[in-house]
This record gives sequence, C-alpha cells and structure tokens, in this order.
Amino acid sequence: METALKQDSLQIHYTLNEEDFLNLQLYHAFKNEDFKKQRIKDKYRIIGLSLLCGLILFFDGYFSIYSYYFLGSAVLFFIVHPWWSKWFYKRLLKSKVINANKDCFPQTTTLILQDKQIDLINNKNSHTFDIHNLLNIEEIQEYFFLQISNFPPIIIPKRQIPNINLIQKQLKQYNKNFDISFITDLEYRWK
Repeated sequence: METALKQDSLQIHYTLNEEDFLNLQLYHAFKNEDFKKQRIKDKYRIIGLSLLCGLILFFDGYFSIYSYYFLGSAVLFFIVHPWWSKWFYKRLLKSKVINANKDCFPQTTTLILQDKQIDLINNKNSHTFDIHNLLNIEEIQEYFFLQISNFPPIIIPKRQIPNINLIQKQLKQYNKNFDISFITDLEYRWK
C-alpha cells in the first residue's frame, strides 16, 4: 500500500489475502516437474481406463452398446482435460491454503529491504533475515517471491506497491551484490 525510502532501506506495507498465497502455490506447482508428471499420468490413466472398459465391452456381445459410452467419454475427457485439470488443481491447492492459514487472513505485512538484511513484520510475528539466506528472487507478472532458506517464501504483490521500480531496483541490487538468482517469468499463466 505504501512505500517509504529511509536511509539505506526500503520499507513497504501491504496486505496479503488467500488469493496471494494461492498464487504462490500455483506458481510453484506449475514449476514443479513432479507435479507436471503427475498431471500427465492422471490424464492418461483416466483415458486408458475408459478405453480399456470400452474395448472389453465392445467384444462382449451382450453389453457392446455400453462400449460406445466409454470410448466416447475417453475422447471427451481428452478434449476437456486441460480445462478440468486447471480447475481441479486450483481448487485442491486453494483448500490446502485455506486449511493451512485459517486464522491468518488478511495478513498485514511490513517489509523492510535493507542493504544486508530483510525485516518482515506481520500480524503474528517479526523476522530478520540476512541477505545470504535469500536463495532466489522470482518475479512474475503480479508478484515478487523471495525464497529464503528454512522459511516460507515472502510474497510481495505488485498491485499494492505504488512505486514498484524501487522494489525491483533493490531486488536486482541483491542479485548483483550477493549473486542471488533473479528469475523473471512475466509470461507465466496458470494452466
């Protein structure tokens, strides 16, 4: 909501809701190779079972009419799967986010980006991190995610920051001074 520049630090205030935490989970699931493999396995497992049942019923003279339902459902699921999968996994991850953070929303956060440390103050507690604990910085179209060792990622929603260029400049300075990877994926879309 507000950005303040103090001597050698950048202070920002914003509020996180369940949608912000959901977008973090969706982004990390999208980047996770095991998650991608699981989605592909699910797709072909359902189609394969439907085809198998359809073929078995097709060669059984008494129930052969039902085989067309199974064969047709396999084709239909192949066509519908991208939309269904997107909806299903988003709903699944949303329920996990809500269950894990029941009493946390909305979460008012103050983040102070200094030259050698990051201070995070929210509803429940406050933490100070040395920059050397910062594993990487990820930028997508609507967020910055700061990955810190042994701590959940810090979410910075761009829509609530009036001068996003100051934040981006400070994060790129961490990249330059401390050799922290800065991953930019502005084309990311949950699919």
